[in-house]
Amino acid sequence: MAYIIDCRLSGLKRTSKTQKVLDILYDELIKTPKNALTITRKELNALGITDQDIQLIKNSNIIESGGRGCYLLKILTTNDGVENLYSYGKRTLLGDRESNTMPNTTKATKIFEKCLQMDPTHIGISTQLFYIRVGKKEYEEAANLCYSLIGRVTDFTEKDKKYYLYLLSMLTELPSSSRRLILGLNYDSVAIPNQQQGSESFTVGQINRSRKLAFSKDFDGACTELNFIADVNETIQVEKDLLAGIREIEKTANENMQKLIDNLAIEFADNRKGIVMLDITDEKSIKQVMNFVRQNHKYMRAEKIEIDGQSNVFVRYCDPELEYKCTTTGQDTNLEEYLNRLEYTEKPGVAVYMGIGHCYYQQKKYSEAILYFEVAAFKNKMEQREFKLSPDTCIEICKAKLRSAPQYSKKLPH
Repeated sequence: MAYIIDCRLSGLKRTSKTQKVLDILYDELIKTPKNALTITRKELNALGITDQDIQLIKNSNIIESGGRGCYLLKILTTNDGVENLYSYGKRTLLGDRESNTMPNTTKATKIFEKCLQMDPTHIGISTQLFYIRVGKKEYEEAANLCYSLIGRVTDFTEKDKKYYLYLLSMLTELPSSSRRLILGLNYDSVAIPNQQQGSESFTVGQINRSRKLAFSKDFDGACTELNFIADVNETIQVEKDLLAGIREIEKTANENMQKLIDNLAIEFADNRKGIVMLDITDEKSIKQVMNFVRQNHKYMRAEKIEIDGQSNVFVRYCDPELEYKCTTTGQDTNLEEYLNRLEYTEKPGVAVYMGIGHCYYQQKKYSEAILYFEVAAFKNKMEQREFKLSPDTCIEICKAKLRSAPQYSKKLPH
């Protein structure tokens, strides 16, 4: 069966034998770090190419004599040289039923990389590599390729490219040049005009709904919308792959967060601790903890605090019993009244300590709040065991206990 690919050099259809030898040369080419344009007869023979084969590919204008057993790879020196190699890469990527070869993404990637080395301005090669990088979850390289295609005519629009960069920004750290492109980007900036009719109109509607959901951070919903599209082309597949990558990261982050919170719950249950400060200081992680606790745990409260100029987050266990004892005294009681009760009441209850903690928290005096929440939990535990300790003793015990923890030692009132 004759091959149509790479026919322009000779004006003849390639025979299967010619194409086989040509593929061997291509495979050898992608292994070399430089654009080798010459090859010796000895090297050709070492590749399994016989003298008869050499004469065959000479007649097909694939090589030409360069003198003294050396041959020039004419296939690369013509205007179509890169295109020929690029065609071989696409055939490798998709598989070739004619030659009974299976799709080979790894090999195709090497071919496209060699093509890009030979012609860094080739849009088709950059586009194919972008698709591959996204599919292989090589997001940093994908982002660089996507940025290189900005302002150039491709299979996808400028809106598509900026939307891809927006999704990639959640999968990898973008260079400042790419970040500037998506600064202030919103759904209206990437929505596709719906001017088509029939099935194309339906597809555009699904894509737009998906993008709108992505900008509202509903990546599950964004994926679902694209799943309704029957005819998935490469550009839609890229969106699906990027959204799937974000969902995977979110799932892992949620699982890790769940483990963290579950461990805290065990600690609260075992030790009756009233509060735990986490060793988390970056704003993004603090926000994740607070959102996760709020959505998944009825009896926990995560609060952002700032002590000595540094943001942190503490998780407070809102024991229903303690909360009830506090709320029955009235939430509107002020700090001075609570402190008077603590000083002049012979046996101040748990609610007094909880009330003091709440008042300090409202005043953003977090170090004092941490202490009195802990004292409330400790006092409750002692009451259950029928131990009778004075208020001063309870406070001093909790101060000593908290100071033994590095995250509290410099943050407590003296």
